[in-house]
Amino acid sequence: MGMTNAYEKPNGSEIRKLRKIKGWSPEYLARAADVSASTVKRAERSQSLQVRNLAKIARALEVSLEVIAPGLRTFESSIRVFHDWGHADRFIARAEHSVLIIDSYLGEYGRLGSALRARSRNHPLIANLEIFMASPEMDFGAQRRREAQTKPKLNAEKRAFELWDQVSDSARDSYEEFLHSLAESIIAAAIPYAERVVVCEYRCMPVLRIIAIDDLHFIFGWFPLFLQNPGHTCFYIRDGDLGVPEKSLIGELRMQIDNVRSVSESVLKKEDRQRLNRTRAIAG
Repeated sequence: MGMTNAYEKPNGSEIRKLRKIKGWSPEYLARAADVSASTVKRAERSQSLQVRNLAKIARALEVSLEVIAPGLRTFESSIRVFHDWGHADRFIARAEHSVLIIDSYLGEYGRLGSALRARSRNHPLIANLEIFMASPEMDFGAQRRREAQTKPKLNAEKRAFELWDQVSDSARDSYEEFLHSLAESIIAAAIPYAERVVVCEYRCMPVLRIIAIDDLHFIFGWFPLFLQNPGHTCFYIRDGDLGVPEKSLIGELRMQIDNVRSVSESVLKKEDRQRLNRTRAIAG
């Protein structure tokens, strides 16, 4: 069904007010809009009418259609596209109270520290910094790192062949040491500028890379195969006066953050992980 054949309930009191401002009777408005007098009366009673007739009434009253039919209000998309993740730095540098990052693994801790240092020139310590990275308990982090280490000059078929084998024990051990080193580096880079720094590992497949600033600004994107996120396209949206699809997107991003939190724990040293796994095995 086309928009002109759709039905919408108008704001009858607004139509009546605009008609009276012009000094028109309902019959005169009907003639000016080229609709029937009964159509105008129905409109002023806020009864559903075809959108094409509402558009005629709006033109006669010299207002936009949305003025007399707010349900047809259109929203320009609030989603912006960034060519790379470097745009996140300026949002972090202006953060009011919190920064949250979900990544497969966050290698740009130096860049994060620089953004927080720039912020500290005009703001007190940030209240809360949370970083979530893929757990060594699952193979996703090790696999993601292995993708990054495949030879970039190989064609896609040969690169895929290099990844065909399952993740080895040595690759898992290497990723675990790498993750622990990253956690220490992130804390060292951020602790001078934050009251609370939490670095966690999550036990699920990485789905979206998300940077959330003050639970208001959201920068997000997928994990591109054979490419690393910092130089890849991403999207930005700010919570606020949004249309229904954008509000739904904000809600789903927040749900994703909550879900990742629910399957996360602080990054553990290898011996602590082994001890915890033994305890879980006994309890199971």
